[in-house]
Amino acid sequence: MLNSGEPGSLNIEHLQEFSNKAAIRGLRVLAFARCVCKANKQTIAHDDVSEGMTFLGIQAMMTRLAPKPLQLLKPVKWLG
Repeated sequence: MLNSGEPGSLNIEHLQEFSNKAAIRGLRVLAFARCVCKANKQTIAHDDVSEGMTFLGIQAMMTRLAPKPLQLLKPVKWLG
């Protein structure tokens, strides 16, 4: 969406490059989109979201391991 509030075009190559670089760095990459469904819709199937989605954004984040898994990894650290 542009600053004016109007829909804008996506640079798919730029998004793929961002996602790939983030993933290589070990980051979790999430993309967000929305669609409008009928109010009485009870279930959502793949066909309902395979097109017509509005891209909202993309996020890369680090997921830290909990202390217990870190302790489990210490004995194998020397393996590289």
